Amino acid sequence: MSQSALKDWIRLYNTLGHEGLRTGSKASHYWVETKLAAINVYLSGQLTYGR
Repeated sequence: MSQSALKDWIRLYNTLGHEGLRTGSKASHYWVETKLAAINVYLSGQLTYGR
C-alpha cells in the first residue's frame, strides 16, 4: 500500500469514522478490516515511512 493511500484512509476515518473507509476509489482495493489494521499499526507507532 502506498503512503498516500494510508494517509487518505486516516483522513477518511478521522472525518467519517468506520463508514469513511467504505468510500472512495481506493476503497475497492482493500477490505475495511485491512484498512483499520493498517491505521491502527500506523497510529501505534509501529509503522513509519522514511523521508
